[in-house]
Amino acid sequence: MDELSEEAKTLLRRVLERGRISYDSLSEGERKVLDELVRLGYVRLYVEPNGRKIADALRMVGPIRGVQVVRRRYVCLGIIAVVFSLFLYLSVRAFLIDYLSVGVFFLIVGAVMVYIIYLVLRRYYPECVGFH
Repeated sequence: MDELSEEAKTLLRRVLERGRISYDSLSEGERKVLDELVRLGYVRLYVEPNGRKIADALRMVGPIRGVQVVRRRYVCLGIIAVVFSLFLYLSVRAFLIDYLSVGVFFLIVGAVMVYIIYLVLRRYYPECVGFH
């Protein structure tokens, strides 16, 4: 085990207590100690966008594909959920009024509709269903 300096132990204790420390809040001496901790493998550095400047950053780099894919995936899953829940509602209503055959029919139609929507989405929007 590598021997750590007292400053490194103090900084490591702060990191362990808080879980995360902003690099901007560290002094120049603490940044050098942080480099030592990173080199020895005690901590990792993460780079994340600044929440105050995120609008400017998005304007500079343009649209991000990952955000669009996630948003489109939620829309696709929402369409599938709405269609299936509609047919599930209709089948439950049919079961409640003792129309067993109509309820089964709505369940089958709902499953077929969801499968057709899945095939259409897989063909035209493959990022919606996980294919890239």
